[in-house]
Amino acid sequence: MSDDFPQQRRTTPRDELAANNPFASPVATDQASPGCVSRTDIPEIPLTPWTSIWTKPRLTVRQVLDTDPKRYVLLITVLAGVSNGLVNSVEPLANTPDLGELMRLGAVVALIGAGVSLVALFIVGWIFTGLGRLSGGVGRSFELRTAIAYANVISVWCLPLNVCGVLVYWYVEHNPGELAMLGMLLAIGLIMVVCGIWQLVVLSATVAEAHQFAGRQGAATVLLPVLLIAAAVLLPLSILMWSP
Repeated sequence: MSDDFPQQRRTTPRDELAANNPFASPVATDQASPGCVSRTDIPEIPLTPWTSIWTKPRLTVRQVLDTDPKRYVLLITVLAGVSNGLVNSVEPLANTPDLGELMRLGAVVALIGAGVSLVALFIVGWIFTGLGRLSGGVGRSFELRTAIAYANVISVWCLPLNVCGVLVYWYVEHNPGELAMLGMLLAIGLIMVVCGIWQLVVLSATVAEAHQFAGRQGAATVLLPVLLIAAAVLLPLSILMWSP
């Protein structure tokens, strides 16, 4: 074909589906230079990442990556670490003898959770970068760290709920006959499970956007390390349990 006639990008069924899918990658309209892409799907009025990440994860993280990819990354990571630390330590916190000891131990748990979250951000970001590159992704390490951090906004929103959960759990442990508080604890637990599942979905979408590939590849990038770690832990345990 002659070079006198510029080739136009054909519209595919996938493009039509992506137009109505909040988890689809924004459609590139031109590629003047690598890393400089005009995206018609990003609204003229900027999104508010603290809320839009719940329903528009790909558009949200794309806006952040195209404007200021390091903004609030460490703050979100620290707050999410505090939130997750409280969840993971709810039982020892509930077993403290009084509220004073609960507050002191809670402060220690919060500090440890924040530190672990910061370290994990860089380790997991490096892992997601490498795995994504193997699947044809183009994301760089700092872009994957941004994708991970902004998916953790959901954990930040859950922080007040987690604090309430710890206090209610502590109360139930010391007052086992309070059925109303036990029902509240179960409700909080159910909400946390739903939020945790949704955060995994959002993380898959943000990782996919950072790497510029399909959502299913983002899910595979996120789930593969989890499966490998689970296999590395469960396989030796199974061998020990079934060995004569």
